[in-house]
Amino acid sequence: MPRYQDALDELSASDSDSETDDLSIEAARAQKKRKQADKIDLHALQQHGYKSGPSVLYVPAPKQDEQSWEWGSGKDAKAHDVDADEETAEAREHTRAAANAGAEAAAAISHKAMQQNLKLKADARAEHKQLAHDKKQQTFQQKEKRKRDVGQAKSAKNYVEEEKRLARNFGMYSGFDT
Repeated sequence: MPRYQDALDELSASDSDSETDDLSIEAARAQKKRKQADKIDLHALQQHGYKSGPSVLYVPAPKQDEQSWEWGSGKDAKAHDVDADEETAEAREHTRAAANAGAEAAAAISHKAMQQNLKLKADARAEHKQLAHDKKQQTFQQKEKRKRDVGQAKSAKNYVEEEKRLARNFGMYSGFDT
Protein backbone atom coordinates (compact mmCIF):
# COMPACT_ATOMS: atom_id res chain seq x y z
CA MET A 1 0.00 0.00 0.00
CA PRO A 2 1.56 3.28 -1.03
CA ARG A 3 2.32 5.67 1.69
CA TYR A 4 1.70 9.36 1.22
CA GLN A 5 4.25 11.85 2.41
CA ASP A 6 3.26 14.46 4.89
CA ALA A 7 4.73 17.93 4.66
CA LEU A 8 5.63 17.84 8.33
CA ASP A 9 7.59 14.58 7.99
CA GLU A 10 10.47 16.41 6.36
CA LEU A 11 10.69 18.75 9.33
CA SER A 12 10.89 15.96 11.86
CA ALA A 13 14.42 15.17 13.02
CA SER A 14 14.02 11.42 13.27
CA ASP A 15 13.95 9.55 9.95
CA SER A 16 13.00 5.95 10.23
CA ASP A 17 14.61 3.30 8.08
CA SER A 18 11.26 1.72 7.23
CA GLU A 19 10.18 4.88 5.42
CA THR A 20 13.31 4.95 3.25
CA ASP A 21 12.89 1.24 2.52
CA ASP A 22 9.30 1.81 1.39
CA LEU A 23 10.42 4.64 -0.85
CA SER A 24 13.20 2.60 -2.42
CA ILE A 25 10.81 -0.32 -3.07
CA GLU A 26 8.30 2.01 -4.73
CA ALA A 27 11.06 3.54 -6.86
CA ALA A 28 12.20 0.08 -7.94
CA ARG A 29 8.65 -0.90 -8.91
CA ALA A 30 8.21 2.27 -10.95
CA GLN A 31 11.51 1.63 -12.73
CA LYS A 32 10.44 -1.95 -13.52
CA LYS A 33 7.14 -0.72 -14.99
CA ARG A 34 9.01 1.76 -17.21
CA LYS A 35 11.23 -1.03 -18.55
CA GLN A 36 8.19 -3.20 -19.29
CA ALA A 37 6.60 -0.32 -21.21
CA ASP A 38 9.74 -0.05 -23.32
CA LYS A 39 9.50 -3.75 -24.29
CA ILE A 40 6.36 -3.44 -26.47
CA ASP A 41 6.76 -5.63 -29.52
CA LEU A 42 4.87 -5.91 -32.83
CA HIS A 43 3.10 -9.11 -31.79
CA ALA A 44 1.58 -7.44 -28.70
CA LEU A 45 0.45 -4.48 -30.76
CA GLN A 46 -1.18 -6.72 -33.38
CA GLN A 47 -3.11 -8.54 -30.64
CA HIS A 48 -4.60 -5.18 -29.62
CA GLY A 49 -5.65 -4.29 -33.18
CA TYR A 50 -2.61 -2.57 -34.64
CA LYS A 51 -2.26 -3.03 -38.39
CA SER A 52 1.02 -2.03 -39.92
CA GLY A 53 1.44 -0.46 -43.33
CA PRO A 54 4.07 -1.27 -45.92
CA SER A 55 7.56 -1.13 -44.59
CA VAL A 56 9.92 1.58 -45.70
CA LEU A 57 12.61 -1.06 -46.00
CA TYR A 58 10.91 -2.58 -49.05
CA VAL A 59 10.61 0.68 -51.00
CA PRO A 60 13.19 0.75 -53.82
CA ALA A 61 15.76 3.49 -53.82
CA PRO A 62 15.17 6.33 -56.28
CA LYS A 63 16.89 5.95 -59.62
CA GLN A 64 19.81 8.26 -60.14
CA ASP A 65 19.82 9.30 -63.80
CA GLU A 66 22.33 11.70 -65.13
CA GLN A 67 20.86 15.15 -64.91
CA SER A 68 21.31 17.53 -67.77
CA TRP A 69 20.88 21.20 -67.01
CA GLU A 70 20.85 22.23 -70.66
CA TRP A 71 17.83 23.55 -72.51
CA GLY A 72 15.72 20.77 -74.00
CA SER A 73 14.03 20.77 -77.39
CA GLY A 74 10.93 18.89 -76.22
CA LYS A 75 11.52 16.00 -78.61
CA ASP A 76 12.08 13.53 -75.76
CA ALA A 77 8.74 14.27 -74.16
CA LYS A 78 6.92 14.03 -77.50
CA ALA A 79 8.52 10.65 -78.24
CA HIS A 80 7.23 9.20 -74.95
CA ASP A 81 3.65 10.54 -75.37
CA VAL A 82 2.67 9.25 -78.83
CA ASP A 83 -0.37 7.34 -77.52
CA ALA A 84 -1.38 10.25 -75.32
CA ASP A 85 -1.57 12.56 -78.38
CA GLU A 86 -4.07 10.23 -80.06
CA GLU A 87 -6.20 10.14 -76.95
CA THR A 88 -6.13 13.88 -76.58
CA ALA A 89 -7.10 14.26 -80.25
CA GLU A 90 -10.12 12.03 -79.67
CA ALA A 91 -10.98 13.87 -76.50
CA ARG A 92 -10.49 17.17 -78.33
CA GLU A 93 -12.85 16.07 -81.11
CA HIS A 94 -15.44 14.94 -78.56
CA THR A 95 -15.18 18.27 -76.75
CA ARG A 96 -15.45 20.19 -80.02
CA ALA A 97 -18.60 18.26 -81.00
CA ALA A 98 -20.19 18.87 -77.61
CA ALA A 99 -19.33 22.57 -77.71
CA ASN A 100 -20.72 22.94 -81.24
CA ALA A 101 -23.95 21.18 -80.29
CA GLY A 102 -24.33 23.41 -77.24
CA ALA A 103 -23.61 26.55 -79.26
CA GLU A 104 -26.12 25.56 -81.95
CA ALA A 105 -28.79 24.91 -79.31
CA ALA A 106 -28.11 28.27 -77.65
CA ALA A 107 -28.20 30.04 -81.02
CA ALA A 108 -31.54 28.38 -81.88
CA ILE A 109 -33.03 29.47 -78.55
CA SER A 110 -31.82 33.05 -78.92
CA HIS A 111 -33.05 33.19 -82.55
CA LYS A 112 -36.47 31.94 -81.45
CA ALA A 113 -36.59 34.52 -78.64
CA MET A 114 -35.61 37.28 -81.06
CA GLN A 115 -38.34 36.24 -83.51
CA GLN A 116 -40.91 36.24 -80.68
CA ASN A 117 -39.76 39.69 -79.58
CA LEU A 118 -40.06 41.04 -83.13
CA LYS A 119 -43.55 39.57 -83.43
CA LEU A 120 -44.64 41.17 -80.14
CA LYS A 121 -43.28 44.55 -81.25
CA ALA A 122 -45.09 44.28 -84.60
CA ASP A 123 -48.38 43.37 -82.86
CA ALA A 124 -48.00 46.30 -80.46
CA ARG A 125 -47.28 48.65 -83.36
CA ALA A 126 -50.37 47.42 -85.27
CA GLU A 127 -52.57 47.78 -82.17
CA HIS A 128 -51.28 51.29 -81.53
CA LYS A 129 -51.93 52.20 -85.16
CA GLN A 130 -55.48 50.80 -84.95
CA LEU A 131 -56.18 52.77 -81.76
CA ALA A 132 -54.87 55.95 -83.34
CA HIS A 133 -57.12 55.38 -86.36
CA ASP A 134 -60.13 54.67 -84.14
CA LYS A 135 -59.47 57.83 -82.09
CA LYS A 136 -59.60 59.98 -85.19
CA GLN A 137 -62.99 58.59 -86.22
CA GLN A 138 -64.64 58.93 -82.80
CA THR A 139 -66.93 61.79 -81.92
CA PHE A 140 -66.18 64.06 -78.97
CA GLN A 141 -68.73 62.26 -76.77
CA GLN A 142 -67.24 58.86 -77.61
CA LYS A 143 -63.76 60.13 -76.76
CA GLU A 144 -64.99 61.51 -73.41
CA LYS A 145 -66.77 58.26 -72.62
CA ARG A 146 -63.60 56.30 -73.36
CA LYS A 147 -61.59 58.61 -71.13
CA ARG A 148 -64.14 58.26 -68.32
CA ASP A 149 -64.02 54.47 -68.61
CA VAL A 150 -60.25 54.52 -68.36
CA GLY A 151 -60.36 57.04 -65.50
CA GLN A 152 -58.87 59.96 -67.43
CA ALA A 153 -61.86 62.28 -67.35
CA LYS A 154 -61.26 66.01 -67.61
CA SER A 155 -60.70 67.71 -64.30
CA ALA A 156 -62.77 70.75 -65.33
CA LYS A 157 -66.01 68.77 -64.84
CA ASN A 158 -67.98 68.81 -61.67
CA TYR A 159 -66.57 66.08 -59.46
CA VAL A 160 -69.95 65.53 -57.76
CA GLU A 161 -71.56 64.58 -61.06
CA GLU A 162 -68.61 62.32 -61.83
CA GLU A 163 -68.92 60.54 -58.48
CA LYS A 164 -72.68 60.07 -59.01
CA ARG A 165 -72.01 58.58 -62.44
CA LEU A 166 -69.40 56.17 -61.01
CA ALA A 167 -71.83 55.15 -58.24
CA ARG A 168 -74.56 54.42 -60.80
CA ASN A 169 -72.10 52.23 -62.75
CA PHE A 170 -71.62 50.14 -59.60
CA GLY A 171 -75.36 49.80 -59.04
CA MET A 172 -75.75 52.36 -56.27
CA TYR A 173 -78.92 54.38 -56.82
CA SER A 174 -79.91 57.07 -54.40
CA GLY A 175 -83.08 59.18 -54.42
CA PHE A 176 -81.48 62.58 -54.38
CA ASP A 177 -80.18 62.58 -57.96
CA THR A 178 -83.30 61.43 -59.82
